[in-house]
Amino acid sequence: MVTTEEKTNKELSGKALKRKICENLEPEEIKDLRQQLLEKQQELEELDDWEMDECDVNDYLDDCYPEVDLAGVKYSFSRVLKDVDDCRYDEFKTDIENQQREEKEEELQDEIEDIETELEELIGEEDEDEKEE
Repeated sequence: MVTTEEKTNKELSGKALKRKICENLEPEEIKDLRQQLLEKQQELEELDDWEMDECDVNDYLDDCYPEVDLAGVKYSFSRVLKDVDDCRYDEFKTDIENQQREEKEEELQDEIEDIETELEELIGEEDEDEKEE
């Protein structure tokens, strides 16, 4: 009688079976790194849809530009800009989001490269250990 597992294994190609076996035998450290890699790659993909919260945009603008003095009353730059020229405010928002997105993308790319390098080193060490045995 053929078990379900044996039937499944027969259906898998040699390469897929080898990958399945290797994944089950991988040390936790490698599994964790693979998971981190997948999470970072997903974060990178989701970055295209990312938008800044209006409060964050206002904070950014207010940190970059001084308060506006109107007849002795001080107003935040972001408030004046939004109230006076909403289109220009939206342009600033888009520019800030693009800058932040690019910085985050570079950061994620660096993290992905670091994880890939670490994985390659660990897998290479495992291959050397297997050759020695």
